[in-house]
Amino acid sequence: MKDTIAFIRAIFLVAVTLTFSACGGGGSSSGGNSNSNSSGNSSGSGAVALPSISSQALDTEVFQGQAATFSVTAQGGTLSYQWYKENQAVSGATASTYTTLSLPLSDTGTHYYVIASNSAGNIKSNTAILTVKPAPAGKINDTGITPSQCLSNDALVSCSSTTTDAQDGQVGRDITANDNTDGKAGFSFVKISSTGVELANSATAWSCVKDMTTGLMWEVKTSLNKDATFTNYDNINTNQKYNSITSVLEKPTQSDLDLATNSIGYIRSVNDAALCGFNDWRLPTLEELQGLVDYGSSSGPLIDTTWFPNSVNTITWSSTSSADGYAWITDFSTGKTAGWARNQFKSIRLVRGALPSADRFSYALDTDGTTSTIIDLHTKLIWRRCLEGEIWSGTTCSGSATTYTFSEALAHAKAEANTKNMKWRLPNAKEVLSIGDNVDTLFPGTAIGNSSVWSATPYITTPSQPILMRLGWGYLDSWYTSSHVRLVRDNE
Repeated sequence: MKDTIAFIRAIFLVAVTLTFSACGGGGSSSGGNSNSNSSGNSSGSGAVALPSISSQALDTEVFQGQAATFSVTAQGGTLSYQWYKENQAVSGATASTYTTLSLPLSDTGTHYYVIASNSAGNIKSNTAILTVKPAPAGKINDTGITPSQCLSNDALVSCSSTTTDAQDGQVGRDITANDNTDGKAGFSFVKISSTGVELANSATAWSCVKDMTTGLMWEVKTSLNKDATFTNYDNINTNQKYNSITSVLEKPTQSDLDLATNSIGYIRSVNDAALCGFNDWRLPTLEELQGLVDYGSSSGPLIDTTWFPNSVNTITWSSTSSADGYAWITDFSTGKTAGWARNQFKSIRLVRGALPSADRFSYALDTDGTTSTIIDLHTKLIWRRCLEGEIWSGTTCSGSATTYTFSEALAHAKAEANTKNMKWRLPNAKEVLSIGDNVDTLFPGTAIGNSSVWSATPYITTPSQPILMRLGWGYLDSWYTSSHVRLVRDNE
């Protein structure tokens, strides 16, 4: 009897042990169910792990008008994402990276995070804080066009008598900072002595002028050197020198560059003499040189001669190269620009100061979510990337650009400003030139060749032909029929 009872007990213990093992008891069986640990990794094979984030969203700083980008790196198989702004889901923000629309200053201090999910669960990222800083002051001069120089029916009239808004004479520093004590209209200059000392406006002798808007310092011509002219060879590895026998461009020699009658030789002599106490003088870019033009003057030279005495009514070299081996010039008798053969003898006015930052341009979708824009931190302007009539496809501008007469262009700009509740307008001549050398890269799909875009600047000597920019060639001209429109607004 005892043996029977012992046998039954043994059978019962084996059965209990087998049952406990089959249920995963003891924690050491490789055949047990998986469990997720706190890092989202699976302790079992074949099971879906909870998501984990190895690279978190970071606090981000941008300037007003720019877009901000937040990003995470997450693991966990097939994941879905949803970004949140101030705990509200952002429509369409369903990838590991999220780029905002163009940002106003009022968005500074807002919080962003993302939730990554899979079939096992979800995980929330760190919260990133957005800072939106005011855009730096624009370093671009106004044109000199005054409130008495608006266009109506091909004639100059007082801007107060026009029905259109945002003509050149109605916006900009020529309106907001019109103080003739330091330069005509919106120009603002300071006289600099031969040793680099700032002088009073009443000073009767000075050697340089500092432009307080752009921060650049300019050479002032003397009665002795005002008529001097120079060639403009600057690279021995580029075909720049015209051969009158073969009628082709050839590479200049180093001796050509070093001649006292060439731009490089002149720059060296001025730096050796330490004009106004400095030895970092250079040839200005076309954009910088064009900044001195006074389009409001009815006769040349189109520059404020009160501050730049001994100026001549002639073509002046810039350092900006054109694609054909020529260099860009500004014609101070007309305010127009063009590419010019470097073997020609033309005037030079040197400048010193920092060049625009290489990262001056950035891109953002406007607040409507469809209009692609370019933010220029150097000029404090926001541009539409597409010509009016074209549509942004996500990578380029497509469709047909509309042409307008000048009055139609002004009316269209006013309508867009009212519809979008933003101060879209035609750019002035200097603003449109500021992007002229970057049309192909900044504005994909832009028509080239003889196509052009209007500026809001009248051509004083021929009011029926306002100033425009040729898109394919990037130079300023005047025209009287129809042209395209690229709208701009101040980044404010």
